Amino acid sequence: MLRTPLTVLLGALVGTTLTAAAAVAVTGATPFGARAGTSATSGTSVTSAVPMVVPKSTPKRAARTAATAPPAHNTCALQTPGFHELSMTLGTTRRAYTVYAPASWTPARKVPAVYLFHGMGGDATGTIWGSRMKVQADQDGFLVVAPQALGSPTDWDVTPALQVSGSDAQLVSQLPATIVATWCVDPARQYATGYSAGSVLTHAMACYGGFPYVGYSGAAAQPWSASCPNPEPFDFVYFHGTADPYVPFGGNADVPSVEWSARTMAAKNGCEAQPTTTSVGTDVTSYLWSHCLGGKRQLVDVVEGGGHIWPGADAIPSLGAQTTTISADQVISDFWHLAP
Repeated sequence: MLRTPLTVLLGALVGTTLTAAAAVAVTGATPFGARAGTSATSGTSVTSAVPMVVPKSTPKRAARTAATAPPAHNTCALQTPGFHELSMTLGTTRRAYTVYAPASWTPARKVPAVYLFHGMGGDATGTIWGSRMKVQADQDGFLVVAPQALGSPTDWDVTPALQVSGSDAQLVSQLPATIVATWCVDPARQYATGYSAGSVLTHAMACYGGFPYVGYSGAAAQPWSASCPNPEPFDFVYFHGTADPYVPFGGNADVPSVEWSARTMAAKNGCEAQPTTTSVGTDVTSYLWSHCLGGKRQLVDVVEGGGHIWPGADAIPSLGAQTTTISADQVISDFWHLAP
């Protein structure tokens, strides 16, 4: 067991068994184990009271449909708009995920896909509603794919290697191929974003590299390291409130600050030393690194006085103050040019 203050803090505050992504900053351990099949050092599973962003009311759940992955042939023409609760089998483990296709969806056009990872204790379908990503998808015409974590409470675990059957690493690595084959998604326009523990997962993927996503995003959890092994530059969008009661914006002895994480990631991506700073309304400051290697960009939106939030989602008092100045969904869509 790997037990370090940073590991325990991130596990407790973000609500994940994430130890590998946190351990990178402490020990240089690799998220998702090793390509050769050996797993990274595991850590302590710690749960917390940090909920995911949930809708004010629970919508009628979509019918659950079983599926195996990946299909042998293209089945795009058989799909329909709306919510679809699906599953794929990895080894002997069934992994669930929800697809939302907007009314404008058609198999005649290859669309972008946003993979949305919920927070600890979250639900795939609920987070599409609660984050308001459905509204953005309806507006801009992209597909939303929300994988479901395992456990009770549900939680992401980035410690097992890619070769571990049914692991989160295997899920996030193999699910995109299934989505491309069954939903007419453009394979070159797949993006991963997440809230809280889901943000830890997207940071881990960006840190390690080799996943089929061309851009990453996250909110309310920023584990990063100067020793991340990913050799390729990548786009990244990040949101954090300065008054986050669970993951401190300024960091402390156990967790890096948002500024340190952002600047270290920018250096990793070969970006300019100083970002362009823009004030948005009265409570948001936007930091943009627009000249990174490979034409990549990095954006960090800081919400003054904001809590443990997905900007623009329903306000949850126990998580701290919300903002209506920006919508994380809109910012992400604009940054990645998701609208046709």
